[in-house]
Amino acid sequence: MIPIPGNRGELLDYVTPTLVDVWNTAPYNHDGSFATVLHGITPCNTFLDSCDGLDVGKNLNDQHGTTSTLTPRQLRQLAAFLLAPHAASPGTVRQAIPFTKLKSVVVRFGPNPALADDRLDVKARFQVPQSAAFNLAGLAGQALTISLADVDDAMFERTVPAGAGGMKINASATTLSFSDPKGLTVPGITRVQIRLRNAAQREYELVVKGKALDLALLDKNHIALGLETADAAFVKTRTFSQSSAKRRTIKIAEQ
Repeated sequence: MIPIPGNRGELLDYVTPTLVDVWNTAPYNHDGSFATVLHGITPCNTFLDSCDGLDVGKNLNDQHGTTSTLTPRQLRQLAAFLLAPHAASPGTVRQAIPFTKLKSVVVRFGPNPALADDRLDVKARFQVPQSAAFNLAGLAGQALTISLADVDDAMFERTVPAGAGGMKINASATTLSFSDPKGLTVPGITRVQIRLRNAAQREYELVVKGKALDLALLDKNHIALGLETADAAFVKTRTFSQSSAKRRTIKIAEQ
């Protein structure tokens, strides 16, 4: 009889137990190295980042299933489904398209942790496949959601509403913008812009700026950035560097 988990001979692999009762069997992985299911399914790309240590995702290069195409919200939905104690009904999951470049993503933590005084500055690029339904004119009437999350359950999410208070398209339909210098309509978000950079290649650039935010939940440096619309989703997970031992700023820049 083959022990479970156990070596599977010439495949040099483990025979793993089923997911039945997984909600009651933490910690996870064959060696118990994943404190939570979310920790185990959060992706980490070993070709871009060091995936050692306890505070990074442990789904290395999608070897535990393709989760690098899931936004922070979708990852948490997947974890909830896996942890459901009874037979849960799966739903349709739309795969997210990877951001081609996180040109600059900076989180600045304010000097007083008791106040919402953190700032966010995002500039990311993405390329939309020809098969994807995505155009700026269509987005003008849709809600748009931006999310940030590390390997913990909590996540930061803000949604620019559809309609009059939301995104506005310019006359040439090349730039979609939301502006609120006081950050009142979407709490803390002062600017969101999606700009068409290359029509032939369907390349776009996303800009998000925020102030008076509480980003304390981002207490790890392995962070996913997600963008979701009604028609498409985009995501990328990277390990951010911090400016100093005091961790006043964390950032990533891909050239």
